[in-house]
Amino acid sequence: MAKIKLITMQGYGTEANPYIGGSEKVITLAETLAPNEFINAVVMFDFDEDPDGSRQASDDMDPVVRTSHINNLVARVLKHIDATFADKVQRKAMRDLLMSECWGWYTGLTSDTVREAWRKDKFPKYAAAFDEIDPAREVK
Repeated sequence: MAKIKLITMQGYGTEANPYIGGSEKVITLAETLAPNEFINAVVMFDFDEDPDGSRQASDDMDPVVRTSHINNLVARVLKHIDATFADKVQRKAMRDLLMSECWGWYTGLTSDTVREAWRKDKFPKYAAAFDEIDPAREVK
């Protein structure tokens, strides 16, 4: 069984773009997943209260992009590159460029901000350990 945790941060909305640094937090959900289950999408569902007191439901569904999804997308696009470029040098250059861009984008989704929030939750004494090593370290 796997526990489910969400890493949240303020931003990416109308009030802040792209995010508000230092607002990250990790939320542990009460649900667990069986070994053969994975999270396919995350849905945020809320009721917005209008000035007249009425309520309007809204939801945002974001798919969870897994490594296998990126592999599949890159493979599909690489087929088109192979069919487009006859010159081996140009074909290899385009393939390398595409691979670099796709994987750079994907790894950018888990930025240092997200990693830091997760490490602090997973290892509660994580930040204190660095302070012991370097007491002059600047904490974000």
